[in-house]
Amino acid sequence: MSISPQFQRYRDICPDWPAFVASLEKPLPTTLWVNTRAIPSAALLDLMPWPQESVQPLSWRPDAFRVPEASRPGTQPEYLAGFYHLQEEVSMIPPLLLDPQPGERVLDLCAAPGNKTMQIALAMQNQGTVVGHDWNFNRLRILRSHSQRLGLSIISTALGNGAHFKGADGFFDRVLVDAPCSCEGTVRKNPRIMYHQQQPGALLYNGIQLAILQRAVEACRPGGRIVYSTCTFRPEENEVVIDRILKAHPDLDVLPVVVPGLNHSSGLTAFEQETFDPRVARALRIWPHQNDSGGFFICVLVKGPGPAYRLPLRKTEDQVGINELAFLQERFDFPAAIWDTHTIFHRTPKKLSYHPVPHEIPETLRLEELGQNFMKINFQFPKLSTAAARIWGLTARKNRVHLNRTQFMAYAKGEDLFLSEAEASDIESDGYVIALYAGAVMGLGLVQRREGVYRLRSLFPRDWSQLAEPLKDEE
Repeated sequence: MSISPQFQRYRDICPDWPAFVASLEKPLPTTLWVNTRAIPSAALLDLMPWPQESVQPLSWRPDAFRVPEASRPGTQPEYLAGFYHLQEEVSMIPPLLLDPQPGERVLDLCAAPGNKTMQIALAMQNQGTVVGHDWNFNRLRILRSHSQRLGLSIISTALGNGAHFKGADGFFDRVLVDAPCSCEGTVRKNPRIMYHQQQPGALLYNGIQLAILQRAVEACRPGGRIVYSTCTFRPEENEVVIDRILKAHPDLDVLPVVVPGLNHSSGLTAFEQETFDPRVARALRIWPHQNDSGGFFICVLVKGPGPAYRLPLRKTEDQVGINELAFLQERFDFPAAIWDTHTIFHRTPKKLSYHPVPHEIPETLRLEELGQNFMKINFQFPKLSTAAARIWGLTARKNRVHLNRTQFMAYAKGEDLFLSEAEASDIESDGYVIALYAGAVMGLGLVQRREGVYRLRSLFPRDWSQLAEPLKDEE
């Protein structure tokens, strides 16, 4: 195939150039990771209509798989159920190397549409604080929809340009910067990317990348970890940026990292007429032919020790009393103790919101939305949100209905279902019911009984169905 000048300049730094060129003509495998909070990997594979031999576990991550693209995994009911999430293989690596722990404070500074943000929250076992920050409001809404679909409640969102992020100096234990870039590593998905920039070596994104990384360093606590990543081959957007940030911050170091089972090259210490800090060699360069994937660059930085920052935390409201949850208790017979680990912290005339405890946000950090929607209160009968139903619905002891796969497919499309007496055996009266599939809560429905027939109206969020073909990380 014809290789553009901007790619030809990588001939001397790319291991096995012929294999690299050949890989660009191959289709990119479709990959996903399992939401193990909702379902074990083996149980998911048993549900799916794919031949078992066509599903291949990733060599470096046991709960992620390559699956046949022909099966359209983004349209399967298990995707809408939140049992898995689609993501390109190499895009899964930065959250792994960020290594977030339960209870920590983590910032994803270029978060939307949220694929890496969700991985972070899942790795934290949905305990602690994740702030997903991005400049695009509509893509932040997609992030929120994904987090609700996956049953993750520790993500708050902030809107703004990452280069101007402020209000949280020294606050976060870990910060991810998956920086905007020239996206050369996505060439297998979009071959035209090879010809988008006509000047090899042009500093198209270098300035904004360095500015965002600078904010990440400021937001990270002393001793904390920062992961910088891009999906491009350009040294100007990779090693050059790391070299500059190391010069600007002598207290930073590059952490050597290894991902067992993943093939990669080292970061460059020189390119063309420029040399870099020798520690940059500890970064990872991933070329498409090394793992049959896209291309990526990842560098793990560690901030040096220093005095702890003491930022005042945003105050939350007291827990909502059990009397304010009386309708839910009466309708679903939830155990009263289940509310103890969540604070209902914000109310408007229309809704209540919630987050787990602890969920710590500095007073000085401006958010787009704090926590997750809990319940609409501007109806005659308060309505539990689908996201909240997925968190607590399994503890309901009445007014539940179990759907089979065909029924759930219809429910997810917003279609009405008609239930037999046996299928409606847990339904005591007309009103809201909790819908389950494969042992997990899917959301709410509204049931009416007429002449012995139960009609279930789907309340599945329409925008979740529109997420069936998720946006690329790099867009």
